[in-house]
Amino acid sequence: MATEDWSVSVQGKVIDSETNQPIAGALVSVDGDPPISQLNHLKNSPVNNRGQEQITGSDGRFKFSKLDLDHHFFYIAKQGYTTATNGNIEYSSYEFQPGHGMKDLRFFLTPTSELAGQVVTNSGQTMKGVSLTLYRELVTDGRGVWQQTKQSSTDAHGSYSFKDLKAGTYVVISGWVIDNDPRPSPGAVCHSSSFMPESGYAPAAIPGVVDFSSAVPVRLKPGQRAVANLLLEHQVFHPVVLKVGDAKPLGFSTLRDRNGRSLQMLPPQGSHCGWAMPVHYDSVTRQSTINLPDGSYTLQIHGGYSKSEGVGKYDSLWLANSMRFTVSGKPLTISSAPERSKPAPATQIHIHFDLTDSKSLCDRIVTSVVVPSRPDPNASPSRHVLWLSRADPLPEYSKPIGEMRRAGIPDDSTEFTYPEPGSYWVHAVEPGNTSWMTEAPNTYVAAITAGGVDMSLEPLVVGLDGTSPPLEVTLRNNCSAVHLKYLSQNESGDPVGIKHDFYGLLVPQFAGFIGMHSFLFESGRGQDISIGDLAPGHYKFYVVRQERGVAFRDPLGTSTALGTGQDIWLKPGDKAELSVTEPPDE
Repeated sequence: MATEDWSVSVQGKVIDSETNQPIAGALVSVDGDPPISQLNHLKNSPVNNRGQEQITGSDGRFKFSKLDLDHHFFYIAKQGYTTATNGNIEYSSYEFQPGHGMKDLRFFLTPTSELAGQVVTNSGQTMKGVSLTLYRELVTDGRGVWQQTKQSSTDAHGSYSFKDLKAGTYVVISGWVIDNDPRPSPGAVCHSSSFMPESGYAPAAIPGVVDFSSAVPVRLKPGQRAVANLLLEHQVFHPVVLKVGDAKPLGFSTLRDRNGRSLQMLPPQGSHCGWAMPVHYDSVTRQSTINLPDGSYTLQIHGGYSKSEGVGKYDSLWLANSMRFTVSGKPLTISSAPERSKPAPATQIHIHFDLTDSKSLCDRIVTSVVVPSRPDPNASPSRHVLWLSRADPLPEYSKPIGEMRRAGIPDDSTEFTYPEPGSYWVHAVEPGNTSWMTEAPNTYVAAITAGGVDMSLEPLVVGLDGTSPPLEVTLRNNCSAVHLKYLSQNESGDPVGIKHDFYGLLVPQFAGFIGMHSFLFESGRGQDISIGDLAPGHYKFYVVRQERGVAFRDPLGTSTALGTGQDIWLKPGDKAELSVTEPPDE
């Protein structure tokens, strides 16, 4: 077989997705390992252990010779740019099958953004060496949450810069700055047996607010450089003394500020170096002392010890579950009465069935074939997974607290154990593809309430004693379904050129525990997708080029970049038919 029969030359151009201008010096790799970070060391090479690679010229062009006619994966990257095809990676990726006589390819990259600024005090002093944390807003289970993204510190002029950022919404928070911290020279060990904070600057969010909820987020567009200056307010620290009768407390076990962030604590002689708050324990008075600036705090004590009568040792105690206190311009003493150890309270979960005689489509979640498979009649009973995440604004406490996998059996009751005082979002994951008996088919979570409050709209509140109203979970079986039909103009697929895949998003428009469904459609290939186990109600269906999260549980934060969408109204037991049209290039 002649060489020209099984191979072709492939050429094209790498383009800036914002300016439509060619990008010089971009790495184009075919069938190799995806690029990770540093790209400057790479040189043009026809073949190496990463596959064929090219660095684009001043005109943004590349060319590969003798590429076979099979499917190939191309990866495109350059420092200062990020993906134009997938929001979760740092490079663009394309799949296509070359052919004789094919046209030039066009690959895209999106320029990264930068957030910079200066940190100054309320007296006008620039602050060097201040640690800064960058948070980015992401969407989890239909709600916006803040995720810690990068960390940096200010230079000698009090300036900072976060580079190579993707477009999005960001907030900057400063770390603790303590005036009398015996911070050593670089590389030295930091300790002091007598150090206790006297004054300094508490963490602040841009533009200089203590409450994170009052921060002014910065919304970065691709390639944008934004400025966000941070103002720090000087405060005096006041002694806070914890007394627990004759008990020996374990100290300030968990201490959170008004934003739900946990303060790191250790003895005064420990190696703190500005990253932790020293706590002093007096063995004579059995008191713990910590110096804090004005503000509101929540304290949780996990346990302690007290001398038993006639016994020269300490017995374990359960001290007060939690308490809140406010420091306001003077020293403060807080007390807690010791009690004998006792089990932590729990949040009870009660299951209620509201089964109907209507036609049910609660027999599957997603099936990407024309005829969905029926569930196995001998399979395990239907399960619904419930879990909690903290409703605090900052992400390190938005992690799942626990889960429950037995919300599908009549009269079943279970609980979340050891919930810390605070607010929690209640999540419900949809059931799996199982069925167990005709009189109780698969169900969906129709409602969850606690003390009469709708948990799809408001968080669950756990009190200082660790108790909360029980969760009342209602399961129903009057499910609906949607059938998506994508008819490509070329059913056989285009053998030449890039596949322009796209996503379909089915987003509920009502309060509830149904989630958003996302599906990948391959351009040039017809597909049938059926979605069952849907709660009746109003939905919208969108088609977009890039998969993205949508804060549909927060109407004010819902993305406006999805277009108008198609309305779908589902009645109980109904199945809606919807034709899918490929979206235009973004």
